[in-house]
Order: sequence, then structure tokens, then C-alpha cells
Amino acid sequence: MKILPLPTDDTDIHKYALCAIAHMNHDIEQGVIQNKPEEMQKLLKGYIETYVRDFQCLSLLAQKHGVAEVEKLRSEFKSLPFIEKMRCMGNRAFLVPGTPARKICNFLLIESLGIFDTALGLSGAEQRNEWLDALTDCGFGGSVMTSAYNRGSIWNIAQTGELDVILLDDNDGFSSKVGYMCNLRDELVKLGMKSVQCFSHGPYSNSIGSPEIRLRKFADEFFPLNQERQ
Repeated sequence: MKILPLPTDDTDIHKYALCAIAHMNHDIEQGVIQNKPEEMQKLLKGYIETYVRDFQCLSLLAQKHGVAEVEKLRSEFKSLPFIEKMRCMGNRAFLVPGTPARKICNFLLIESLGIFDTALGLSGAEQRNEWLDALTDCGFGGSVMTSAYNRGSIWNIAQTGELDVILLDDNDGFSSKVGYMCNLRDELVKLGMKSVQCFSHGPYSNSIGSPEIRLRKFADEFFPLNQERQ
């Protein structure tokens, strides 16, 4: 198990322990809170250094202040604004530029990242910027867009229950993830969460290029401009 030096300052311990809560890994969380070093090492084996450090700080917090402090931390995470939740979880999160003209929304962009990106000439950052530009042009200024391509990260983001729209880049021109996007929406409904609107950049090779035109039609249908601002 890779080890980073642990902080000694209570503020830093609190910050990293909050990140551990944000990782939403119940098994590891319970193992470290119960302070079982062997079990902790087994559970954290193979994780990156920062992930290990976060849970070690959670263990330190529980040892110093008890389980009640962990529950307090959990409540603190739940009360964070969506954009801060995302950053605490280690996800990219961006405030959409522009003056609000529609409902303020929380967007999840399922990124298209794979072997075809280089061929298309779009890096991950360029894809995200393209979507932010499209959201600005469609009047979603002041909204938040978070993005991920790893299924575990996407599911954790969705489980916050704070998403309004799932966007799918799906612009590799070869394979569609529309089914995965819709299944994600359906699973949230099964858990008793609100239904989330879905928008795909696709279908397939027709999706290459800016999503702005199709996104504008989607926005006008589900979030009309005369809708009261929130």
C-alpha cells in the first residue's frame, strides 16, 4: 500500500477526512473507523496515494474525536453546494459562464474518452470546453457542469441526488453509450430519486462537432426561456 506523509494539522486532517466521506466507499469507511490496520491495508490495496491518505485521515479523526465526529463530517458533506461536493469527490466541476436565462441546473457530462479521441483531434479538456460553450450559448449561465468517464465515479456523482441533466458526449463516431446513460437514469428512479433529463450528443458519427444546435432544441423543450429563474 502506497503511503503519503499524513498531516498533523487538524484543519488538514479534517479536509482529507471529508474527501474520504465523499468517496462513498462504505466498506473501506467502516474498516478504517473501526481502526483495524490489517483490514484497512487489505481494503486500500491498489488505490492511489491520495485515496489512501484520505481514509487514513478519516481513521485519525475517528480515533481522536470518535464516531460522532465522523457523522458530523457526513452531514457537512451533504450540506456542501453541488460544485464543492464534486471537487471534494475529486471530480472536475465547472461553473457555466454567462448570465442565467433558464433554470440553474446541475449537469453531469459523461465524457467520451478512448482510443479514438486523438484521431478526432479533441482532447478531454477541449471536449469539456466545447460543452461549456454550448451550455453558455443555450442560456445555462450560473449552472454547474461536472464531468467523468469512469463508471464508478459517474455512479457516485449520480447518487448525490442533485443532478438535473445527464449529458453524453458520445462523439467517438463508433460506439454509443446511450443505453448506459438511460440505465443510469432508471436506476436513480428505482432508488426513489427524481427523474433526470438525458441528452446525447449522438447518434454515432453524426455526433462529431459542437453539440450546440441539438442542445438548444433540447433546452427549449425541457427548460423554456420563459421559465422562472431559479
